[in-house]
Amino acid sequence: MPNDAPRQNDLAARLTNVDLNLIPSLLALLQEQSVTLASERLGLSQPAMSHTLARLRAILGDDLLVRTGSKYALTPRARALLVSVPAILQAVSENILHVPAFEAALDVRHFILSMPTSTSVVIAPLLLHITETLAPDMSFDIRESPEPGADVFALHELDLALIADTVATGYARSTLYRDRWVGVVASNNDLVGDELTLEHLAQLPHVAAQSPSLRSQPYVALAEAGVDPRFELVSTNSLMVSMLVADSNRVAIVHERLARPLAERFSLRILDLPLVVPPVGVDVLRNPRLAGDSATHWLVDALRHELAATTTTTRSA
Repeated sequence: MPNDAPRQNDLAARLTNVDLNLIPSLLALLQEQSVTLASERLGLSQPAMSHTLARLRAILGDDLLVRTGSKYALTPRARALLVSVPAILQAVSENILHVPAFEAALDVRHFILSMPTSTSVVIAPLLLHITETLAPDMSFDIRESPEPGADVFALHELDLALIADTVATGYARSTLYRDRWVGVVASNNDLVGDELTLEHLAQLPHVAAQSPSLRSQPYVALAEAGVDPRFELVSTNSLMVSMLVADSNRVAIVHERLARPLAERFSLRILDLPLVVPPVGVDVLRNPRLAGDSATHWLVDALRHELAATTTTTRSA
């Protein structure tokens, strides 16, 4: 039985020199049978087209165009290529360069996302609603966000990262949603009436969700207002912080979208803050390797739609 390995290795070596951009140039040269006309057709300089012809001759092992008097004529190999290259160019365009549109109802896709705990409480139910209503074969893996300052895409397999708009990053970002800060106290906390005051925030013990090295915006605003809160516990786990307010005289300041699903379950009251705090923004970052990926764009748009719908529902309630 003949050994095809040397032939296959030789073919692989030759293919490493092939540039798909050469195919339109090859077709133009074959059809125009002129370096000058081919260069004008593709908007290239004549020296650039001459260089391309030299590359094609080296790759294909054929002169392709031979001078006969003042004109060029096609070699037998070139005449054969003139028949096959248009079909090759169309096949490359349709099967390799064409990016099929994502069809949510039919396509299978698994996404890996990273986000803080406070964001996952908001986003995870929306992702499940998307699979239930729009994309039945879509699934998700949610990872905890890396520490601020770390490369969010150090994990190459990560598809999307959701971070606070205050976290610096070198990656392109866009706003996914914005949320306001609210105060949270237990329903049976008799020390707080219908309004939360600066006096309450100065006197009540706080459980705070913030990084040890970075104060959250509400506590920056309190410091500027001359309020020095008494912290009983500080944690990066926003979900745990909200739970620790239940059946106590503690107070927490958290995102409204986080507080609302927990309020009924843990018998909490959500109150407006007595000072102006800029809303928190949550940004979405796409892994650069997914540039142009239609499924990723579809998912981000679907999340924005779900977030808008839940905002409308919350305000109506």
